[in-house]
Amino acid sequence: MYMLLQIVDDSPNMRETIKSVLGGLSAEFIESSDGDEAVQQFISCCPDVVIMDIRMEPTDGIAATRAIRSKHPEARV
Repeated sequence: MYMLLQIVDDSPNMRETIKSVLGGLSAEFIESSDGDEAVQQFISCCPDVVIMDIRMEPTDGIAATRAIRSKHPEARV
């Protein structure tokens, strides 16, 4: 099964680590480096699952998750 996964983390090394760990899945990855970018990419790409970092600047993962779920309550974050 093909999945679109969104990885949100302000650390490029952490995003690469997560992709390495999940590399065995039949998935395509999109990456976001902060909460604002994550919300915009979610709206444009509608990923199946979002892996969200909590501590980011300027918009943290909690605020980004709330923004995503306010428009897409079914989102899996």
